Amino acid sequence: MQDRKAPSDSSVSKWTIFLLVLAFVTVWAVRGVLERAGRMQTANTSASVFARTAPGSPANAVIRLDQVVGVYLKGTLLERESDTAYRLPIGSGSRLLPSSPLRQPS
Repeated sequence: MQDRKAPSDSSVSKWTIFLLVLAFVTVWAVRGVLERAGRMQTANTSASVFARTAPGSPANAVIRLDQVVGVYLKGTLLERESDTAYRLPIGSGSRLLPSSPLRQPS
């Protein structure tokens, strides 16, 4: 008689390889996210600073998107708590209501 591999040996090795590849991809994705998060920098500014900014001026902000309809966005400007944590503002003075569609950056 010939020695045959048990059917479970083949499936165990396939699952082992799959789980190793999955672990590698997960580590790679988490590393990328943490790298981008480490590069995020914002100034301690309030919504009123952005309201006074002239149209067309470059600005960086962290917002929570509340609604997306086509090219129109509705969101809330978040306030910085720490380098990696942002919170909703106290009060309702930070609502963003665009009056025109967003333009693609050039």
